[in-house]
Amino acid sequence: MFNSPPTSPISTPPTPLASENNDENDENNENTQLSVFKISNQTITRRFTMQAEKPTWVELELKVREAFSIPSSVSPGLNYTDEEGDSITISSQSELEDYYKLFKDRNLSESYKFELVIFTPIRDYVDDTHVYSSPDYEEEQEVRGICPTQ
Repeated sequence: MFNSPPTSPISTPPTPLASENNDENDENNENTQLSVFKISNQTITRRFTMQAEKPTWVELELKVREAFSIPSSVSPGLNYTDEEGDSITISSQSELEDYYKLFKDRNLSESYKFELVIFTPIRDYVDDTHVYSSPDYEEEQEVRGICPTQ
């Protein structure tokens, strides 16, 4: 029948598979790439961790909507104070990238801190004799061209 190969009295530890090493490296990388956010809305502050050192605006907005139960009918923004003491609002990817550049030297153990801002849609309103609404982009351009102060 079949003869099995002789076994050695010395056993060697199993060599980890490449995928096992990658899993360990991925876990270590994830730990170094976490970012902590603290976002306040008047008296409520929410703290959460995200799986990237610099999440995108879409990822951050989704997490903020979830944390504060913000409906899709309004848009969230995040305020911070810059180095000159001005209050700056972030509500897009390019603004978030500017923020990351501004704070590129931040200590990774520090959290990102923001104040939550909610943008509500501009609605038409009516008084007794007129209906007022926000101008279209083209109309706004025409007004700017006519009015010398704008």
